[in-house]
Amino acid sequence: PRLFAYPNGRPGLDYSADTVAIVREVFAEGFAVGDTFTEPGRYPGEQRRLTMLDSVSGAELGHRLAVSWPRSRSAR
Repeated sequence: PRLFAYPNGRPGLDYSADTVAIVREVFAEGFAVGDTFTEPGRYPGEQRRLTMLDSVSGAELGHRLAVSWPRSRSAR
């Protein structure tokens, strides 16, 4: 595998800097969760991914993508 997704993926809670170092050695990219989209230049071992649950409808996903999730931390 070239890609890794941290289980649950919350930085500082579900994985540490040591975990990131291991992922960096083994995988091309790693995916965590967050409350923003991935920012340009962000380390590939901690790309953001969207959390999807069965209860999220297509309309809710569209709203999250268009309105709710800031494009970057500076957009807040």
